[in-house]
Amino acid sequence: EAVVKKHFEELRRFKETLQLKINVSQLKQGHQTGQDVQFIKAAIQLGSEEDKCLQSLFITNPMDDRDAIITAKGVRVDGTCEWITSTNEYRAWIASPPSLLWLSGGPGKGKTFISIFLTKSLSESANVIYFFCDNKDASRNTAVALLRGLLYQLVGRYPQLLRHVLTPWKIQQDALFNSNSFESLWRIFQTMLEDVGTDLICVLDGLDECAGGSLTSILQKIKILFTESLEKHKLRLIILSRRHPDCLERMLGSFARIDLDSDQASNQSDINSYITSRIAQFAERKGISTSLVKHIEKTFREKSEDTFLWVSFMADDLERQTVSGVEEALQTLPKGLNEVYERILLHIKREDTAIIATMLQWISLALNPLTVPQLAEAMRIQASIHLSKEELLI
Repeated sequence: EAVVKKHFEELRRFKETLQLKINVSQLKQGHQTGQDVQFIKAAIQLGSEEDKCLQSLFITNPMDDRDAIITAKGVRVDGTCEWITSTNEYRAWIASPPSLLWLSGGPGKGKTFISIFLTKSLSESANVIYFFCDNKDASRNTAVALLRGLLYQLVGRYPQLLRHVLTPWKIQQDALFNSNSFESLWRIFQTMLEDVGTDLICVLDGLDECAGGSLTSILQKIKILFTESLEKHKLRLIILSRRHPDCLERMLGSFARIDLDSDQASNQSDINSYITSRIAQFAERKGISTSLVKHIEKTFREKSEDTFLWVSFMADDLERQTVSGVEEALQTLPKGLNEVYERILLHIKREDTAIIATMLQWISLALNPLTVPQLAEAMRIQASIHLSKEELLI
């Protein structure tokens, strides 16, 4: 990675130098205007310390991450997620900064779509920063990556805050942003919050997907920020995550909370709207009758256990059926996610049972999520003549 970054830096410098020479050449030929002279000055500034510091700070663009999620999962169904803004917990949170609200729920409960809704709707009238954690992406699964993403957004909104990063960066250079720099980056983040002086909203999605030790560190800092340092900032933070690992409950349990797993959660209408939307798309492609559409919707509502992920899995499963096979497939649909996973396991071929059992042991007992190469190495899979060990594992 260091070698690649070095080559990219060399290419960038070469491009800037070449562009500068082209502009100077045009200037000598008398074709340059005052506006073009300013362009040359701007080109020179691209190599400034501020620019290099920002390049080092950058790790991922949260807006691109959010758009990628929408591309992969589809757009939010109109009218869904809006119920969250009418809850007493949300209203109290939004009305009284600094404040923290924890929205917890199991897999497939719609947390990420709520995050997308909040980041978009709140941005219309407030200053909002956000981060979408992903345990499969090294640029989004650690506390350091999260802080770098937030700092980059803060500097983008308030350019004067760059000085808080620039000063230590001049000494430490890229070491300021390595995996061991959490404490330094948190100090910078907290100083920025104090310096901003105005209301600021932060949305953190999937915080449970941060690596174990990394998660504990940032939870400790967040708890202190909203218990011992309340008078120093005006941040309203909303965290969306699962209830586990246990450190989430331990650190966030004392703050205001909306539990999506509770019978009191008001997302039933969202589930119904999502089911109606998915089945309507399916019916249009397959050309099925109105009566069958109603039967599918009824079956989905009875078996989904109010879980968006179940609806997504089963809708995709029905897509693979013929029209005549849909009704029969509905009779064997599993109820809830646990039965979905059970059915997947029961369909494993007998000859693959041993290797998959070993794979599940490694995945379950690993302290941090394993990459495919790491899992292949742990299982001692050997490459064949034509396939790599990673390809064999997949």
